[in-house]
Amino acid sequence: MTYSLTKTIMLGGVALAAVLVTPRLIRVPATTVSTIATARHARITAVLRADAAGTVASTAHLPRAPEGGPVKVRAVGQQSLANATATISAVPYVPIISLVPYAARPGQSVEMQGHGFAPDEAVRLIVGRASVARTRADADGAIRLHVAYTVPYHARPGFVNLSVIGERSQRAAGQRLYVVPLQPWATASAYVVHPGDRVRFEVHGFAAREAVDVYEGSAYRGHSTRSTDTEGHVAGVGPFTVSAGSQRPTYTFIGARSGARLRVTLTLLQR
Repeated sequence: MTYSLTKTIMLGGVALAAVLVTPRLIRVPATTVSTIATARHARITAVLRADAAGTVASTAHLPRAPEGGPVKVRAVGQQSLANATATISAVPYVPIISLVPYAARPGQSVEMQGHGFAPDEAVRLIVGRASVARTRADADGAIRLHVAYTVPYHARPGFVNLSVIGERSQRAAGQRLYVVPLQPWATASAYVVHPGDRVRFEVHGFAAREAVDVYEGSAYRGHSTRSTDTEGHVAGVGPFTVSAGSQRPTYTFIGARSGARLRVTLTLLQR
């Protein structure tokens, strides 16, 4: 009787390789175990369990498969001694990563997802030339970091290179993150005011998740009661009471962590 072993492409290199094994080796319902070994070295590399129909549908990881060359795999039933063989080819790991988002302002966090790494290998995240995080790929060679990188508050606008490298496979992937320049702007509840009036502001374009300090002239008037959102926006700054000391009251808004600045000048009318 002829037995067959389903062949799949196997990822190789110096890391682990995965092959889907689906032989029908044994027809005895009581069968419990089958094994798979590489024919070249005739060593057991995985022990897989057959079902009542004698079918094995599992994933075996074969270590140190020769990249680019054929590999002969043999599955043998421990009880029935029925066997099946297949020849597969080893190809290198080709990791790919993606970012969410691809453009972020200072203070904003970036999520990273990737796949194509060696199963269960440690993966390092490198920003520029600095290693900033370390994670581990799952059994399918996939990674996901919800907060992979947070843009520093004093980061300069422009592109930043993010790369990841598998510590065992030594395969790398990269993406570029654009750091958005901070361009603060604001709206006021009134632009023509009288002494003693109260005025509120909405500010936009600051760094993410920072408080905003407020000055009238050189006098500190307070800060926003909430931090900015991921778009650098915060509403309801104030109210502030307009003083009578200047014909053109000027309010300066300063990002508490980024140092970004904005000035808004109002027109003062005497009562």
